[in-house]
Amino acid sequence: MAIDLNDFRRTAAQRGWGAGWPSCSGARGNLATIMANNPDGSVSAKVTVHKRIARLVDLLLDECERRGYDFHANQCGGYNCRPIGGTRTPSNHSWGLAVDLNWHLNPMRRPLTTNIPGWMVQMFNRYGFAWGGHYRGTPDSMHFEAMGTPGQMDEMTALALHELGAGGPPGRPTLRRGSTGEHVREVQRMLQIEVDGKYGPATEAAVRAFQQANGLEADGVCGPATWAALKEEDMTPEEHNWLRDLATNALDYRHHHKHENDVEFGQVLSIRKELHERMDRIEAALSRKDASDS
Repeated sequence: MAIDLNDFRRTAAQRGWGAGWPSCSGARGNLATIMANNPDGSVSAKVTVHKRIARLVDLLLDECERRGYDFHANQCGGYNCRPIGGTRTPSNHSWGLAVDLNWHLNPMRRPLTTNIPGWMVQMFNRYGFAWGGHYRGTPDSMHFEAMGTPGQMDEMTALALHELGAGGPPGRPTLRRGSTGEHVREVQRMLQIEVDGKYGPATEAAVRAFQQANGLEADGVCGPATWAALKEEDMTPEEHNWLRDLATNALDYRHHHKHENDVEFGQVLSIRKELHERMDRIEAALSRKDASDS
């Protein structure tokens, strides 16, 4: 089931996250702290969130920095056992399901005041987070909140691992309109369309149709998730090992910055389940291929 980013009537408790403020028992004992570091090792962002979304938030913060968005120390945060300001309604911060980023640059104010670029909002939306800048009342542009159930946010973590973390099967670049070359020809052969090595409107349309048929975002761009779906029954041994390693390591994640206080990611069983199901399908396909070759 798709995550409704506008469903603010249901509380996190109703979505399966336990109790929020004033008890905050749904988050207490289930928190992890993530740190993003500057090149000199200093902390650029430190947020504490529910451990069920910790890996996902970590991937998103890293991707923001990779694309050039800078975080400022002491201007970012997450878990806070409190109600929404001026109300008796629990804040999503009380479940550890919301982060505030660069609050001096992104205040809660009308008119909308923000330095957050459009691509960053779209990226957080893609992985199940609503943006406070879209609020109908007073925009809260520092604020991003997870809108899914625990299972749905596990699925978002698995998707982000494919698209942002593991980087997709080795040697497969992201292709879009205007791309040319052998990798484009490979995609065209797999989609059984005209093979000319040019990623034009026809190839983009074919990729979009394939994405729709396989439950992917239909953006017409052949990125890691689309490559993985295309290659599922035709993977090289190196790609098969990549997927096996991803499945094996998914439950014992350590943040790549290697900071002693960085998040130690706990169990996200749906990630392992999804990856091992995919491995089973791949191994069955390899067995059929071996049988047909013998």
